[in-house]
Amino acid sequence: MPINFPSFKNYKRKIETVKKVDLPGRDWGIQEHLMNELKRLYPDQSPNLEWEIKEVWYRAGQVSVVRKLEQMQKD
Repeated sequence: MPINFPSFKNYKRKIETVKKVDLPGRDWGIQEHLMNELKRLYPDQSPNLEWEIKEVWYRAGQVSVVRKLEQMQKD
């Protein structure tokens, strides 16, 4: 049974419609050792060809949260 992947064109369109949320500048108290542990648990890596599409999207969401926390820590 073939897997129906969403087209990149539709994905790009959805991304462009999402508004960037500007968070007020403040100290979020995100500790460096916590960020290191999150990066270890949820590495930013290419998907494995053996993963189902649901797992690919699930892991992408995990990495997205880690990236957002890292951005908040830097801002």
